[in-house]
Amino acid sequence: MRLVVKIGGAAVDDKTMLLQCARAVASLVSEGHEVAVVHGGGAALTRMMHQLGKESEFINGLRVTDSATRDMALMVLAGGVNKALVAALSSIGQSAVGMCGGDG
Repeated sequence: MRLVVKIGGAAVDDKTMLLQCARAVASLVSEGHEVAVVHGGGAALTRMMHQLGKESEFINGLRVTDSATRDMALMVLAGGVNKALVAALSSIGQSAVGMCGGDG
């Protein structure tokens, strides 16, 4: 069966929880499932924006994404969070490839 698993930003921020999620994904793969993992990372983005001197803006709970925020999101989510998730999977012997929507 093909499955999509969402790992939220809170799990991504906690190395122990991220490793538990990676083990759960690996278990699904070992059962014969084809698994695609999608992830959050809004808190990581907010932290990086703050470090770079840009504050997050939200309207009705949704982040306002101008071009600078978009660029930071790509840097944090594809360049950081995604890589941490792939590394967690790889560390337990599960092959994984990280991609983002911009990869085409």
